[in-house]
Amino acid sequence: MSKNICGDCTLCCKLPPIFNENEDKSLDYNNPFKKFGEWCVNCSTRKACDIYENRPNVCREFNCLYVQSVLQNDPMDDAWHPRVANFFVTIENQQRLKERQISIYINPERHYDIFTKKPYMFAIKNWLDENWMLIVNAGTKVYAYKNIEGRYFELKFPEPFVFGKRNITYPDPTQEIFFGRKQ
Repeated sequence: MSKNICGDCTLCCKLPPIFNENEDKSLDYNNPFKKFGEWCVNCSTRKACDIYENRPNVCREFNCLYVQSVLQNDPMDDAWHPRVANFFVTIENQQRLKERQISIYINPERHYDIFTKKPYMFAIKNWLDENWMLIVNAGTKVYAYKNIEGRYFELKFPEPFVFGKRNITYPDPTQEIFFGRKQ
């Protein structure tokens, strides 16, 4: 979280799980500091981190795509600010970048908004058209979206989704996605 750019947005303090670090700086996926959808105990006001100057490395190193765009002097439209969008977009790590995977963390009840609301549906459609895989983390359910031969499909991961493990989607799509409306 970058305080000046984030303002009072703390969605990254609520939506994703946060994992403790081991002594070797690897993440302890078996012992989360907080689970998906829980507020971090260090975000007591829901408007800022109480320990910002001493926050854990996992938090210090994180920036959502909106913040990254501002830091790189190529800001995304303000509609993508997580406080406005009610979700945030990120590329989890270098491996995900190499594999062309974009992650979205969103409240479960807002999951399909990204396919039906402007400007999100257009950007997501473009990412899928450019062969990115979209991973949507919506609470206990995690979905993948892909463009397969010019059509857009949802693929599900086996439940429960295990962070820190190489989760593989079921091979067959569960449903086709139509941008602008749910089918």
